[in-house]
Amino acid sequence: MDRIILHIDVNNAFLSWTATYMLKKGYKYDIRNRYAIIAGDESQRRGIVLAKSNLCKKCGVVTAEAIYSARRKCPYLEIYKPNYELYKYFSDKMYNYLCQYTDIIERYSIDECFLDYTGSMKLFGDPIEVAYKIKNDIFRLFGFTVNVGIGNNKLLAKMASDFEKPNKVHTLYKEEIKTKMWKLPVTELFMVGRRSMPKLQKMGIKTIGDLAQSDENKLIKNLGKYGKMIWEYSNGIDNEEVNYIKEKHPELNDLYNKIYTKKDMSYWERLDKKVQEYANKNGFMYVIDEEPFLKNPTGKPIIINYFYHEKIRQLSKNK
Repeated sequence: MDRIILHIDVNNAFLSWTATYMLKKGYKYDIRNRYAIIAGDESQRRGIVLAKSNLCKKCGVVTAEAIYSARRKCPYLEIYKPNYELYKYFSDKMYNYLCQYTDIIERYSIDECFLDYTGSMKLFGDPIEVAYKIKNDIFRLFGFTVNVGIGNNKLLAKMASDFEKPNKVHTLYKEEIKTKMWKLPVTELFMVGRRSMPKLQKMGIKTIGDLAQSDENKLIKNLGKYGKMIWEYSNGIDNEEVNYIKEKHPELNDLYNKIYTKKDMSYWERLDKKVQEYANKNGFMYVIDEEPFLKNPTGKPIIINYFYHEKIRQLSKNK
């Protein structure tokens, strides 16, 4: 059985998270629908565009250009300062929500996560249906949109999430590589940038399909290890695992430490009671095995006992 990997990518994260926060605070405009950018301090002459609305994009504003240059293209520009604490807050919200499906989650960046859904399939079913649920739940619960890509490895899942935006679900399985990926310009392939293009163009490579069907040894001769890597990527080859680190709710770390020092009841009884209280207070559902989880009638995000995730991991190993 092939692996099933999901890639969740927040659409225009910095601008979207800022807009979501401002709307919740009563601001009457959604800056995602205005000529707005997230940028540094213009007065210090070090301001560059970190994120831009689609309206700014249509005016030719690009990420990483200087604010003064963006203003020339878009004189009515609205500038909002970055707020990294806010971005971490929304990133954590998304991560904690995704934990209900598996703890085999890699925070690839502040606005991207990979999930190994392979073992979870036996518990939650069709990955496409789950991807739509994830996409819709994140917007309903938190107010921002994501793309979800589904593939048989991390590369294919990431490529899929980039197809059409925003607020979309796409698949890129191995059998879809030729029809969905090979027709794209080679610059659309992950890890292929503008610096690589002159050499690739000299070799007659314009599309991902051209790269996939080119001579691997010739690529290695001209580009070294990089040539081998992009040839493998163009053919959908990527054996990298989802590199996950188990994370806990920060408040729960305190509970573990405090509970351990008390003697009035057994450790596990105290832990279960306190975590249940935390879950109730913060709008989570707490379960210790899969049975009540699968029958969850509340629709609430869930704090899941370690042993539940261990079962998912065993299912992944026994695929």
